Amino acid sequence: MHSAGWLDSVVFHCGSKFGDDPAFKDGLTQICSSLPEIGVSTAVFGGGKAGLMGVSALESHRAGVTVHGITLPFFAAAQGEEDPLVKSVQRVFSMADRKKAMRDSSKASFTVGGGNGSLEEKFEWLNSRNGIIKPVVSLNVNGFDDGLKTYVEALIDGGYVDHGFLQRIHFESSPEAFVERAKALNAQAPLIEKDSCAEHVDLGRYIKDYPNAVLVYPGPPEVAESIMERLVIYDLCNIPGVELRDAQENNGKWDVQGDLMYLPERVLKPIVFVSEGGHFDGLRQQFGAMHDNGFVAADRKRFVRFADYADEAEDMARELEGEHFIRPEDVALKHSEAERVPDSSMS
Repeated sequence: MHSAGWLDSVVFHCGSKFGDDPAFKDGLTQICSSLPEIGVSTAVFGGGKAGLMGVSALESHRAGVTVHGITLPFFAAAQGEEDPLVKSVQRVFSMADRKKAMRDSSKASFTVGGGNGSLEEKFEWLNSRNGIIKPVVSLNVNGFDDGLKTYVEALIDGGYVDHGFLQRIHFESSPEAFVERAKALNAQAPLIEKDSCAEHVDLGRYIKDYPNAVLVYPGPPEVAESIMERLVIYDLCNIPGVELRDAQENNGKWDVQGDLMYLPERVLKPIVFVSEGGHFDGLRQQFGAMHDNGFVAADRKRFVRFADYADEAEDMARELEGEHFIRPEDVALKHSEAERVPDSSMS
C-alpha cells in the first residue's frame, strides 16, 4: 500500500459498454489493480454491471479496495443488478443528485473510454467547484481522447477558460503513465480553487431550439456539458419502466428524476454544433472516436451534426423541419445482455 495521501477515493467514469478494442478493458484492469499502490482505498462507480463500469467494480474489489455504487433505480434494472461484492449502493432521485453524490464521495475522476454519458460526466467534473481541484485523469487509449484534448485547447484559445484549466485534466497514453500521474497527484498537496463558485452561464446565449434541431454556438465548457446531458437522455429515453414527459413540466429543463425523464416536446432533436473558427472541431473528433470504438449505439450517430458556419447550421435546421421528428420509440435500446459483466466473473 502506498503511503496515505489526499487522493484516497476516486470515481470511475468508464461507460456501460466495453468498446471494440480490448485495450480499454485491459488498461482499466491494470489501473484498478494499482489502486492500493496509488493510495486509493475507495472506488466509486455507476452501480451496475454493464461494460467497463462493471469491470471497474470487479477489478477494484479484486485489488482489495472498497467499492461503492451510486445509481438511479432504473439504471440498475437496465445495466444489471448490483453484485454482492459491492460494499454499498446508494440510490438517488435524479441525475443531478447522482453527479453530486459522486463528486462529494471522490477526490478525482479516473476515465477510460466511454460514450455520451462518460463525456458528460467529464465536463461536469471539469466545471464543478469543490474548494480543491479534483482532477480528471484519462487513459487516452490509442488517442481516444485526443478530440477532447483539442477541444480543451480551443476553450483556452477562445478565452472561455484560462490556462489553469489544464490543471483539471490529465491525458496519459498508457496504464503505467496513468498510475504514475495518479501517484504524483497524491504525493503533492491538493490545488486550491481560485474561485469558490463557478460563474453563472446564460445557456440561452449559446443554445437555440428550432422546431426539429438544436443549434449550439461557441461558448464556455458549461455549454458542452448541458448538451451532453441532453444526449444522455436520448441514450436512455426508452429504457423499460421510464416515462418520458415534456420538459415544460419541469420548468423547461431536461433532467431525469426518479422514473421520469423530461425532454422538450418529447422529441429527440438533432444537435448541430456551430464550429465557427474550429471551436467544436475537437468535439467532432471525439464523437467520431466514441462511435468508431463502439461506445455509442449506431443509431445515435444521427443526433450529432456539425456546421462550420452559422448560416450553414441554420440551413440544416430549416431542412430538418421537413424531416421525421424522432421520438423514443424510434430508437433502439441502449443495452443488451452481452454488454453485462457475467455473474460468474464477479465472484
